[in-house]
Amino acid sequence: MTSRRVHGPYLPSPAAHSAPASFVHPGVTVSRSRLDFARDKVLAGAQPWKSAWDRMTASEYADLNRTPKPRATVECGSYSDPNHGCTGEREDAIAAYTDAVAWYVTKDARYAQKAIQLMDAWSATITGHTNSNAPLQTGWAGSSWPKAAEIITYTYTGGWANQNRFATMLRNVYPPVVIKGSHSNGNWAVRIQGQDLYGTDVGERLRQALGFQARYQRGETVPGRLCGGSLTLGLGPVTEVGYNALHYRLGTAMTDTEALTLQQRPAGGDNLFVAWETLTHGDNPD
Repeated sequence: MTSRRVHGPYLPSPAAHSAPASFVHPGVTVSRSRLDFARDKVLAGAQPWKSAWDRMTASEYADLNRTPKPRATVECGSYSDPNHGCTGEREDAIAAYTDAVAWYVTKDARYAQKAIQLMDAWSATITGHTNSNAPLQTGWAGSSWPKAAEIITYTYTGGWANQNRFATMLRNVYPPVVIKGSHSNGNWAVRIQGQDLYGTDVGERLRQALGFQARYQRGETVPGRLCGGSLTLGLGPVTEVGYNALHYRLGTAMTDTEALTLQQRPAGGDNLFVAWETLTHGDNPD
């Protein structure tokens, strides 16, 4: 991607906002150039990427002794109650992605092989999801598995015998549930690919929403007109991607979001589908 620097942040050319003519691999949320940027920073010991790397590799998700916990049917009720495989599926998917990133940075084949082991275990077992949270669960887990598979498929040359079986799992288990949409709250059925949202009115809405949340997350007094002056806080490690796209790359002012993002670095994960975004997206020009 071509970029030019003006007063600090990267400002991509207009062409950068257009969807590519064809899908570029590896893709989803981490391109090869984004991975290369993170890898170079980690190997150089640069911050905040090195501390983000240390946090990732110290986590349970990067454990090379991890044992996958696949189930044929994952049953998830409201708030994952009952929880028959819900946490296990999400965590194994995040672990596969974590191992894939660790493989790319270290080139240690053990991480790639562990990611493959996790993906193989689930692709050999799972047939579907059930109960009221099935659409949400498929969205959560289904967003992590492809990120892992993309990195392994297009950067690891050691072979993956069951790759086609995993691809079949992705086609047959996840989209049929998510594609039906949902009448539940707003983010259950958000599945948009190939469209740039940051340079549109949606991006502006995201900027305002992040800033609004960040103010109170950082301790600003909540006015009485807002939820009676009492909020349950806990935004989580979710600001890096939007902050990087809107502020660092597009140069949009985001004072409160910037302060919260820097305060929370290095961002970890939310045990659902967000993981290690300071490492992959922090001040990343891609």
